[in-house]
Amino acid sequence: MGLFEYMSRTALGTYGVMILDFLLAHLAEFGVVVVLYGSMVILAHRNLEKITLKARELCGDSLTPESDHGALVSSQNEAFWDKLAESSTFPLIALPAALLCRRSTKENLKKLLVRLVAARQKIDGRTKKSRIDK
Repeated sequence: MGLFEYMSRTALGTYGVMILDFLLAHLAEFGVVVVLYGSMVILAHRNLEKITLKARELCGDSLTPESDHGALVSSQNEAFWDKLAESSTFPLIALPAALLCRRSTKENLKKLLVRLVAARQKIDGRTKKSRIDK
């Protein structure tokens, strides 16, 4: 046992060493779980991208970062959200750069699409301001 391993095991304590030994004994299984979860997150990101494209197709040009997303927020048109939910090809959705996935239900679609459009508006607003300042 090297000095670094000895110091690490001492710092972890009794339960930490037990967990570390368990993880090292089952490293391949945990690797498979991480790869499967990562694949699931990638598919959820792509699913939300496809749903966003479908929303733009249904709304025309009104779902753009430059437009006001108030119409999307206050949209009570259930047929619109039903079509978006039906266009889902994977049961999960996730925002870009998010590691947690949600089920692709109408309620989650409303929340995530509104957040996505608002975030794109903020990003575009910042880039426009920086272009004006230069």
